Amino acid sequence: MRPASLARAALLVALAAGLALAFANREQFSQEALQQWLTSAGWWAPVAFIAVTPWAPCYSCLGSVLTLAAGALFGILPGALYSLVGATLGAVLAFLVARHLAGETGSRKRPADGSSSSSKESRPKPGASSPWSGWCRCSLSTR
Repeated sequence: MRPASLARAALLVALAAGLALAFANREQFSQEALQQWLTSAGWWAPVAFIAVTPWAPCYSCLGSVLTLAAGALFGILPGALYSLVGATLGAVLAFLVARHLAGETGSRKRPADGSSSSSKESRPKPGASSPWSGWCRCSLSTR
């Protein structure tokens, strides 16, 4: 069996086990139980939500789903604030990872003299027609 097939099979087994576990404990997944857990967690509940939010795109969880969940769990204004803080933290982390891990890749592709990598011959000559020239004339002529 190939490693990719083995990984897919393991993922399918883990998903089935998680669904079976959730079904077996379905009475514990009520709104009352969740509210009780949130009140017992205290200020750790928003901290946990904010800490999980930046990693949600890694698991293909949409930001809108998390925002709606935050509103349902914490209330509209606190949930929106927690979601905003978590999303901003996620964007900052993504920027920093891209900057520090992929920064060397971008600098290696540039010529050593600091000039642009595109040649001057590939640029359109001034006054030459481009796909956008008709739109620009149209938008400028209406004003």
